[in-house]
Amino acid sequence: MPRWACSLLLLALTIAAPGHAWGATSAPRHYETSFIGAESPLSENGAWKHLGQDWTVVESAGGLAYGTQKGAGLYDDSYAYLTGFSADQSASAIVHLDPAISSSTSHEVEILLRWADSAHMARGYECTFSYDGGYVQIVRWNGARGDFTYLAGGTAPGGGNVPGGIHNGDTVGARIVGRRITAYVNGLEVAAADDATWATGDPGIGFWRGSASSLSPGDFAFTSYSANSLPAVGAPIALGWWLVVALGQMGIGVLVLRGRERGQEQARSAGWLSYAAAPFLPPIESRGSSVQ
Repeated sequence: MPRWACSLLLLALTIAAPGHAWGATSAPRHYETSFIGAESPLSENGAWKHLGQDWTVVESAGGLAYGTQKGAGLYDDSYAYLTGFSADQSASAIVHLDPAISSSTSHEVEILLRWADSAHMARGYECTFSYDGGYVQIVRWNGARGDFTYLAGGTAPGGGNVPGGIHNGDTVGARIVGRRITAYVNGLEVAAADDATWATGDPGIGFWRGSASSLSPGDFAFTSYSANSLPAVGAPIALGWWLVVALGQMGIGVLVLRGRERGQEQARSAGWLSYAAAPFLPPIESRGSSVQ
């Protein structure tokens, strides 16, 4: 094979490989914590941010991160968020649930995505989990205190619940890729929504309770948390596979899809090129028409 052809093939497979981000300039961001220190507000050497003056802060103590919101001020959730993450991101946390928690009102823990704030503005996506599993909602914060839009659950379709309730030690999580937002409990999807309003921001945590009469800091909290940037995919994959196909058509290797009568046999690939590319190929049914 000519040297130039080998170089083109290597470029094509590199671009097409899952997770390759065209023009990426920094390593994926990762953060994890077990909330070892006692801090008010939560900081961990400046990693956590909270600029909003119309909302309450998150504290940490005794290996827990929890809210300071007392339930008396409407929609003054406690929150904190990280910085430096890609637009596509995921986060998860392990729940602490006090068995003596009051059932007289709602209690929520929140995974925040694409979050940003200033003195009188907080915006992003909130994936909220009720302490009893009665609801899981995805909510868009629009900026001002109390200005929000249900995307899944609440007044919108697509919300979920957790049969049997949330338990101490359960893992709640969420991710956003493009416009798709998904919430999970113990790895199982429980709610999903689509929204393209916020294209940037960072992951975080939040807490809310419905009544001051149930105030008991740390009764519904997090014992650990982790967040990750997710690799950008999309146009580079399309470009990479265009190069693979072009090389194949030039005779460097041919993807031969053979079918028996009535299409009863799965498509096959022949030649060293298809063998090398197989781990990266999309499902056969999406590769285009077969060649007899």
